[in-house]
Amino acid sequence: MIVERTAQDIMVNVQRESDTVFASSHVQYINRESAFKQRGGCLYKGHHLPKWAQENPKVFFDAADRFERRNGERYKEIEFALPSELNLEEQKKIVEQFLEHHLKNFYYAFAIHDKIGAMSDGEHHPHVHIMFSTREMDDVERKHERPPELFFKRYNKHHPERGGCGKALKWFDRKFQSANLMQMREDYAAITNAVLKKNGISLRVDHRSLKARREEALANGNLFLAQLLNRVPESSVGPVALLEKNNAEVRQQRALRKLNQRKEKNLILQGILQDEVDENEVRHHFEDLPIWLSDIKEALPSIEDTEERTRLGKEWDKITRQVERSVVKNQAIAWSKNVMEEAKLSAMTLPEREIWQRLKTNGRELQDWKDFLLRWKPPAPVNKEERDEQDAVRSETQRRIHELEQNLKDDAATLHPVFERLRQPSTKKAIYEQIAMKLSEGFTSKKNLRLELHEENASLEKLDAAVRRALIRQNEDTTYTAPEIAEALKGSIEEKEARLKELQRELKELGHHVYSQARALEMAKDNYLKGAWSEWKLDKRKLDKLEKKRPGQNMEALDWLNARKVNLEKRCSTPEAQAKIHDIASGILRKNIGNQKAYQKLSEQVKMLKMEIQKEKRQEAAVEFSSAPNGTRYRTIYSQNQQGAGQQGTVHGGHGGGGGMTFPTPDYNMHRIAQVLSRDDDTGMVGLVITSKPDAPDDWYLLSETEKEDRKNDLANLDRL
Repeated sequence: MIVERTAQDIMVNVQRESDTVFASSHVQYINRESAFKQRGGCLYKGHHLPKWAQENPKVFFDAADRFERRNGERYKEIEFALPSELNLEEQKKIVEQFLEHHLKNFYYAFAIHDKIGAMSDGEHHPHVHIMFSTREMDDVERKHERPPELFFKRYNKHHPERGGCGKALKWFDRKFQSANLMQMREDYAAITNAVLKKNGISLRVDHRSLKARREEALANGNLFLAQLLNRVPESSVGPVALLEKNNAEVRQQRALRKLNQRKEKNLILQGILQDEVDENEVRHHFEDLPIWLSDIKEALPSIEDTEERTRLGKEWDKITRQVERSVVKNQAIAWSKNVMEEAKLSAMTLPEREIWQRLKTNGRELQDWKDFLLRWKPPAPVNKEERDEQDAVRSETQRRIHELEQNLKDDAATLHPVFERLRQPSTKKAIYEQIAMKLSEGFTSKKNLRLELHEENASLEKLDAAVRRALIRQNEDTTYTAPEIAEALKGSIEEKEARLKELQRELKELGHHVYSQARALEMAKDNYLKGAWSEWKLDKRKLDKLEKKRPGQNMEALDWLNARKVNLEKRCSTPEAQAKIHDIASGILRKNIGNQKAYQKLSEQVKMLKMEIQKEKRQEAAVEFSSAPNGTRYRTIYSQNQQGAGQQGTVHGGHGGGGGMTFPTPDYNMHRIAQVLSRDDDTGMVGLVITSKPDAPDDWYLLSETEKEDRKNDLANLDRL
């Protein structure tokens, strides 16, 4: 019973009409003839009929009304949807193949309709109605067609020529009906998917029930897809109920459809957001890795112990190979941004995709040329040749911009009906399902990748700590004089000042690509006016130069320019124009966010570098004027807890552990000593001890608590002696 109910509820709508509905009337309804002509929406009609019907379905089904026995079935009807992504010719191929597979031995009439669905939210619903007699053609009928009064008589088993064609069991016997319906459903899906594939459309239909698909998803461990398919299936609503005002069944099914759509959309959006979070986490990991690996690689040669350096170098090679494999795996993963683009493309034909890709390419090129004109500030021409050359570059750029804008308009006009189709609820639903399928397919691989990245992070932290301990052990006894420290600081300051000049140059260059709100509005105004504002400003600059050379001789041209400006500003002053300009400006600012963030980041680097330079200059001055006796040497000592990862230096990456941190090299140690000597130690590192060596008396202020205790013990031992 469950299989039978599923087939009847979900399968193509096979309806059995009662005796109160005349077959001849219903065929006029599906063909939009006679009283039903005004309903419209019939795109194509076809039939397979005996000769006596005279190519007229009404004649055939009128005979069914007259000659079928009183309680006999006059016709059955099959109705199923057709993909709106296909044109009529391709839709006809689906219908014709279906008829060839299932109704070749039956007489039928069909009509393809396209109308606003009664249960839809105003979208078109292409579908086909197939009316047929359940009497199956036999050899007698094929050789000599029976007249209508004989065709619809009861079948004569012993003398077939004396009776009508027999009725096929698969249409009314319960034992065969369910299997036949499921077979037709499966075949319909196969035919439709084959035609979609042939037309380059990646969307697919699935003939299975929600329950069967959900069980498969659970068996495959795809919990996201199983949750998506865990919804109440909608029931078919008959045409009579649809015509009734405020029908309870119709209201219930509409409410159920909206509930299912809302649930599905929320689940998919939740999956997309989580996928974006995971992608950002993975991307940041791979962005930080090169710095971390590079720091460790640069620190390895400083390890003096050959055996330990070799061992740690092998570990670095192992981790590097592991990272390379992770990078390859990440490249093979479909993250949400690409998945959404692919899902949208899946609802387009190959020619439509080509136009869409061309439109995007032209759009990017157009933006590049516009940015070029904004950034291009050629030097003032010194002669006519240079001026002509600059005018030629400007003219060719503007010509290319105009050409691209025209191409974009043409392609946008071509794709307008495509975009309208993609906005249809059923198409959007299919696109969302594609997104859900793709995201769910990648969940396992993404989870495994994140686990691998976590292991990489742990391995790098372990290696980082081992390298740090090795460097600490060999550097903690190294001593330095004040002049050596001052010289190191001087070299560091020179390097940082050179770096500061380079960053300031980059910051100035990047500033040309960062748009303020006012600049964006100016660009938007010019865009709205199709370049007329830029042309006016160019003419104004030229006129200003002439006015400087010949004051008062250009009044007529100045009045003309002012009139142009008033006209342009008037065109931009309407509410519609202002709204459009602000929309364009918002788009410009959104696209410019990357440059703005880069500018802010670079500004912060410049600010921090200036602070470091000032700090080291203070330290250099303090070391040079140190009151320590000549010959005093300084060294660094690290407490046990400082020899692990994550306790010293400046973090470059976002790992939170030792990754990307400054290693305790001799230069680093000298900087730490300088910090303490200049009373500029703001790191909170209590493990650093500065000790005078060997002839000068100990500076009690510079001793650690541990060494103070050692000195007290030494004095106590001397007293005992």
